[in-house]
Formats: sequence, C-alpha cells, structure tokens
Amino acid sequence: MEKLPLILRPSKLKTLVLLIICLVFSFGGIFLIREGDNMGWLVFSFFFIGVIVFIITLLPNSSYLKISAEGIEIKTFFKKSQMISWGVIDEFGAAYIGVNKMVTINFNENYNQQKVGRNVASSLTGFEGALPDTYGMDASKLANLLNYYKNKFS
Repeated sequence: MEKLPLILRPSKLKTLVLLIICLVFSFGGIFLIREGDNMGWLVFSFFFIGVIVFIITLLPNSSYLKISAEGIEIKTFFKKSQMISWGVIDEFGAAYIGVNKMVTINFNENYNQQKVGRNVASSLTGFEGALPDTYGMDASKLANLLNYYKNKFS
C-alpha cells in the first residue's frame, strides 16, 4: 500500500468539465436575460454558483481527503477540516445515492457527533454518511482502500 499520510484530491479533469458546463449554462442564462426572458436570471444564478464552487475546488488545499494512521481528514471549500478517527468508524462502503456512486460511512456506538443528521441520512439511504467526493478513484476501490487502513489501524 501507499506511504502514509496519503492525500487524495478531487479529479481536476472532472472539475474542469463541470466548470465548463456551468460556464456554458451561465452564458445561456445571460442570453435569456438579454432576450427579455426572466427565467434567465434563475439559470444564470444557479449555474454561476456552480462556476464559483468549481473554481474554488481547483485551488490548492481547498478540498482533499488525507488518510493517516490516526484516521481520515476531510476538507472541503476551505472550511475547517474534519478529522474522523478509525476507532469510531464501523465500515466504509460504496453505494449509489441518487445517480452518484459514493463512498459511504457507517459509524459505531463511540461516535457521538451529528446524531440527528446521521439518523436522517440512515433512514433515507441506509448509510450514516458519505464522503463528498471519490477523489479521482472508483468509489468501490476507495472504500476498499479505506477499509484496509481502518482494519490495519483500529
């Protein structure tokens, strides 16, 4: 396996493609506005938010998953990173949530945080949480990698 800590970042290619799509639709919204269609404001606003999100995602250290002997650290959009120790994780899995295949997380009884959100997520999806990205990997492979390190260090 890889040397730790291992830092995974969102796929730049996927992020660039989504940025371009949002740019195209933002310009479509501008076109609609210029034609007098007020729906253009909704289109422009929605997709321009996407432009901002994907530009931020491309900036260094704005988003990552760090795997270490202590656990995983998740950082998104320059927010304070969240450290989750291996000792509170029951298992990682991979499942479709909507149309996206995501890495899912179930916690054990030692994890006391975000109980309401975890209960809601579990009732809707069968999982207590999910990673925000697959960091350029297949969700199943990333889940297997995380389970390997969880079993090794917990």
